[in-house]
Amino acid sequence: MDDLLVSIDSETDAFQIYRELDDILSQANFKLRKWSSNSNIVLNSILQANSNENHDNLILPHENKHLKTLGISWDPKQDTLKYSIFDPLGLIGPALTRAKLIIQALWKLHIGWDQAVPNDLRQIWEEFSNELECLNEYKIDRLVIPTKTACVRLYGFSDSSEKAYGACIYVASEDESGSHELRLLTGKSRVAPVKKLTLPRLELLAAHLLAKLMNTVRQILDIQILDVRYFTDSSIVLAWLKIDPAHLKTFVANRVAKINELTKITEWAHVPSKANPADVISRGLSPRELLGCDLWFHGPEFLKKNTLRTEANLDSHEVPVAVLPELKNNYTTVYKTTSINSDNYGLNIFDRFSTFFKLHRVVGYICRFKNRCRKVMNKSTALTVEELNESLLILVKLVQRNSFEKEISDLSKRANNYFIELNNLINDESHINATTTFLANLLIKWHFIPARSAHMGGLWEVVVKSTKFHLRRVLGESSLTYEEMYTLLVKIEACLNSRPLMPISNDINDYAPLNPAHFLIGDSLASLPQPDYQNAVISRLSHYERLPQLQQHFWNSWSRDYLTNLQTRCKWKNTVDKTIDIGALVLLVEHNTAPLRWILARVVELHEGKDHVIRVVSVRLPSGTISRRSLSKICPLPMNNE
Repeated sequence: MDDLLVSIDSETDAFQIYRELDDILSQANFKLRKWSSNSNIVLNSILQANSNENHDNLILPHENKHLKTLGISWDPKQDTLKYSIFDPLGLIGPALTRAKLIIQALWKLHIGWDQAVPNDLRQIWEEFSNELECLNEYKIDRLVIPTKTACVRLYGFSDSSEKAYGACIYVASEDESGSHELRLLTGKSRVAPVKKLTLPRLELLAAHLLAKLMNTVRQILDIQILDVRYFTDSSIVLAWLKIDPAHLKTFVANRVAKINELTKITEWAHVPSKANPADVISRGLSPRELLGCDLWFHGPEFLKKNTLRTEANLDSHEVPVAVLPELKNNYTTVYKTTSINSDNYGLNIFDRFSTFFKLHRVVGYICRFKNRCRKVMNKSTALTVEELNESLLILVKLVQRNSFEKEISDLSKRANNYFIELNNLINDESHINATTTFLANLLIKWHFIPARSAHMGGLWEVVVKSTKFHLRRVLGESSLTYEEMYTLLVKIEACLNSRPLMPISNDINDYAPLNPAHFLIGDSLASLPQPDYQNAVISRLSHYERLPQLQQHFWNSWSRDYLTNLQTRCKWKNTVDKTIDIGALVLLVEHNTAPLRWILARVVELHEGKDHVIRVVSVRLPSGTISRRSLSKICPLPMNNE
């Protein structure tokens, strides 16, 4: 058998419970004894019900002030609880946190039961144990919810320090007259794991502990609870609770999912650390300090005054997702942008610095921060030329938007109007009919090849076929992103459109050829000089360096194939090759040139052999140098004779 502890609203109900219990157990000849109550009426009723029996040990008188109930001393006359080191409700949790930390420190030192304790820990323990008697001086009201309560609310708090974390719950009751009372209901603490965890993770463990503790309390309390609120002073934990656990790392995701299962995000709010009673249990107090801690036993002031503003507390402490820890790498953030006031366009930044030099560099460091957020790393500690130029461009744009606001607006409207007119023109049926009539008058007719029949394309598909062939060999098993593939194709497109077709003029001092780029942009294409990456190890290249390497491999393979096709096969010919004339513009076969770099020369002399066959010619380079070249090392332009 064990003791029975029950709390009843009325004396009539209490005596009724006694009668029912006594009737049930009497059938098995079990007699309940040692009855005690804070009500003399209930005790007298029990005595009257057993007037014909021996009253020895039937009831315990109120004079006995040290009744033990579940390990806690209870004074039935004053209806108060007195504590010792045993604390099942966690009401003296801050003091026990100190004891737990001492035990953990001993465990870390791996001290055996028969070994001496270090002097520093021994001194800490002696100071703690000497103050334990102070706990006997404190009395706690057993009744936390008055009998005439109209509504009940539960408020939970969680907090963590580097050494421990904990949670506590307060019950707020309000009677019909509007009188408000706040009492400590329970608390719980745990020491931090030996393996070091970050403070946000420890705060999450405290919130997880609070959610489980509150769930247990709600299941035990057989009363209607009007409202439940959870408080933490960690803005990061509140931000984690708003995110889908699938976007968080495993440790955080598991606990966030459990908290969301037990609570609602709308029930959570932020509380300042100074007003958080769980801060007391997470840091620990000595027994003497605990007796004077009003925040722990009576709760924060805003709950005492019933001035709770959960929405305001929650909204004013949001953490940007971009700086939130424990996010998975594939998490994408969507930001809400705010337009700049058109009156100043951010010009107030110019008023915050005394010199333009300082402003220029401050904006440069802002640009560096932006690039690093986009994972564009720069190993240089000093500002680079690119960062300073970007900073200057931003400042110039700000000034232009303010000084030429009307002009910029007019240009934007005009551009939009041009696009609208162009779109209407393209889709206008009368314009289409006029274009068709114009082409018919010029006897121009479009011919379309069947779908998926590139082999019927003729000359315009030859280059496409060659490009696909060499591109497939260069890429191999490489996996490129859309942006990388697009950039590589643009570079290859530049290579193809740079090939010489024919001389622009017959002037022997003019080395400029006509190429497809002239039909597209009206001039030849050019590219910036780059290092040779062809023999570099792929694993040591960045994404930026990998693309020039692929372009150089393509150029090396495709240009050789293109030059070979331009050379005339004369193995069985005995006549002089009439395609090479003095003054002709030719390509020199060089296999170590950079992309878009074609070596052009003018033929100045033909050299016949003893068999009157020309196998060597003298060519003049654009630099004026004259050198001899074999016919196998020069190529006439494809349209040189047309």
